[in-house]
This record gives sequence, C-alpha cells and structure tokens, in this order.
Amino acid sequence: MRRLGVLLAVAAMVLGVASVALAHPLGNASVNHHVGVRVTPDVIELTHLVDLAEIPAFQALRQVDTDNDGEPTAAELATWAGAECTRRLGVVRVEVSGDPVDLTPVSVSAETVPGEAGLSILRLTCTA
Repeated sequence: MRRLGVLLAVAAMVLGVASVALAHPLGNASVNHHVGVRVTPDVIELTHLVDLAEIPAFQALRQVDTDNDGEPTAAELATWAGAECTRRLGVVRVEVSGDPVDLTPVSVSAETVPGEAGLSILRLTCTA
C-alpha cells in the first residue's frame, strides 16, 4: 500500500510539471518564429509569425506604448506592427529566376494575450 502511495505521488508530480511545461515549452523568455511560404504560379506569399513570451513581450511593449500610459492601445500596436514587419521583411531576400521580389507587407497585426504572472504575450503577424 505504501508503494502505491509513493507511485501516485510521483505520478502527480510528473503530471503537474508536464502541464506547466506545456504552457511555455521554451520558457517565458523565449521568442518563437515561424515563416511560411506559399508559392503558386502567380503569387509568392510569405507569412512571418513571431510569438514573444512574457519577458521579451514586456520589453517590447515598453516601446509599443508610445504615450507611456502603461497600456498599449490598438493604434500603438498597429503602428509598431507596421514598422516591425517592414523591418523584419527588409532582411529577407526572395528571388524568382534571379530577379529580386519586393516583399511589401500587405497585412500586419499585433496582439497581446494573457500570459503568466500578470504579464502579456505579444504576437506579431506579417504577410507579404
């Protein structure tokens, strides 16, 4: 019976740690990037997603909040998203038959979602 109790306690600890790890698999200081490329005969579409966990989001949101009121507005997020997407797409090079392709953002967005410890997560989406 004692052995079963120890086994259940260990299982509870492992499952408890696993659920925390699933919330932030790379930690609250991570910046995750995804670049998706869709190629058709007429269009090359590039989508760049950036997910800033709590700590880098906290740092970035201090720059986003240009009126320094402690709360980034939708307008401030949109302005930052436009500038950040232009900056990020500016370092990407795409060529078709040796000719450079202009990567002008056609859709940009930034949103905050609740994270751990009362901090926010910041998500940026750029499509060109």
